[in-house]
Amino acid sequence: MGLGTLMLLGTMWAPGQTLPADLYPFNQSKMDIPIRYDPAKKSEIRDLLLFVSKNQGETWEQYAVASPDRDTFFAFTAPADGTYWFHMVIVDKQGRRDPADLKKVPAALKVLIDTKSPVIAIRSLDRVGDEASMSWDIQETHPDFAKFQAEYRVGDGSWIPLDAKGSATGMARFRVSQTGLLSVRVQAYDLAGNRSEMTRDLSAPINAIAQNPPKDIQQSSLRLTEPLDIPPPNGGMTTIDPVAAPILPPIEQPVVKLPERQPPVQPPVQPPIQQPAPVEQVSPLAVSGPATHNSTGLPLPNAQVINVARFDVAYDVEQKGPSGVSKAEVWVTRDDGKAWQKWSTTEKTESPLTVDLTARNNPQMEGVYGIKIVLLSGAGLSKGPPLSGDLPDMRVDVDLTPPVVKIYEPIPDTMSKDTMILRWQAVDRNMAAEPITLEWSETQDGPWNSIVGKDDSSGQVGTSTPVGVKRLANSGQYAWKIPANFPTHRVYLRVSARDVAGNIAEARTPSPILVDMNKPVAKIHGIIGAAAQERR
Repeated sequence: MGLGTLMLLGTMWAPGQTLPADLYPFNQSKMDIPIRYDPAKKSEIRDLLLFVSKNQGETWEQYAVASPDRDTFFAFTAPADGTYWFHMVIVDKQGRRDPADLKKVPAALKVLIDTKSPVIAIRSLDRVGDEASMSWDIQETHPDFAKFQAEYRVGDGSWIPLDAKGSATGMARFRVSQTGLLSVRVQAYDLAGNRSEMTRDLSAPINAIAQNPPKDIQQSSLRLTEPLDIPPPNGGMTTIDPVAAPILPPIEQPVVKLPERQPPVQPPVQPPIQQPAPVEQVSPLAVSGPATHNSTGLPLPNAQVINVARFDVAYDVEQKGPSGVSKAEVWVTRDDGKAWQKWSTTEKTESPLTVDLTARNNPQMEGVYGIKIVLLSGAGLSKGPPLSGDLPDMRVDVDLTPPVVKIYEPIPDTMSKDTMILRWQAVDRNMAAEPITLEWSETQDGPWNSIVGKDDSSGQVGTSTPVGVKRLANSGQYAWKIPANFPTHRVYLRVSARDVAGNIAEARTPSPILVDMNKPVAKIHGIIGAAAQERR
């Protein structure tokens, strides 16, 4: 093979867990590829050529030329993430190449360039009594779920690991006995060693005082007399398509690209109970509806509903030149791109970037925000501020208000024996698809037992049997059949409602409710006693 002992050594990598054995993951776009050849043949070599293939060996392009007298490695910069194959060709002093045909020999080195960290979305965080749950989505092409971590803490306490298995979409349930602000944290990794972290806090629930029930639920339906004057959200998660860059030298002006997000999957909405007539109320709004359009007719990205006004935005920097990035500007629009305002400027340009919507004396915190990030190079160059009509790169709907919840005194179900009609009213502009949890307790402060469990298709859970809590559609009423072995005849009731942003509110009955539905009946056997005489 002549000088065929030449090879490229990728000694700084280790094979990925789910990648081909000969493909090495690397989390930087720039790398030095060592040059190895037979030193005894050095005097015969004129040039060393580095060839690169971006399509698994179908075509090859010459990338660099090195000299055996002065070079010990090739400096390679990937223009974009992806898989790159490498070959080194030796040209002798007679102009002959080895190997002569790159398609007939295996690639000397195969590398997966992955500089992007996983994108984490904590879709929900709920707590009902001592029971808490969280769910998440992770977007990553090459995840390393063996390193996945999920944790929680209460207040300023230490982080406590959850027994949660890493997956692209997952859920964890856990018990929390302490009181205070509940926080959860998810950490995700990919095979190239990139790491992401996301933290979410749960707002404290609000107790609602029991209200007087309507006079007759079977003759008149409940109607909100003072509806909330809040504009509906546009809902959804931000989706931004990545753009693959061609192999070109880097230019001076950096461009920010936000990571791709996918809308959460919403469970189907259950139909309301038909007997007796359901309570009329505001229909819940789904978080992942179709995108709206701005004034120019262009489709807007869906808005992610959140219950915080200060959050971190992850982004990637493309087309970064030698001077690097000196500043990052956050631009905000409240009218989907008609007018833009420079919200903040920071010299901390590493991702993630903190966006604080409480700054600048914001008079109306809640609502939909459009966001763009503008980067400035070390030379002061940028793509310029967004203009009127420019689409935001992402949209968030800030919802800090928990649902408004009222609970009414139950009434007997005249159509079913031993059954009570539980009644409530819950309103929110971002109500979740199945937001309602029903519970009972022998005392006003708990412990609380679920009335409806996931393993109970008929909805007849009567004791504290350990079944999963099931949420109900916001129908306004539920037929609760009291089991024969129910442990008490007087209970307190609690209704909890959650919205898409994770806000939770509850309402409790101020006094215990009688759940003994039996009506005693006397059966006469006759007169007893010695004084009884037959009348003639």
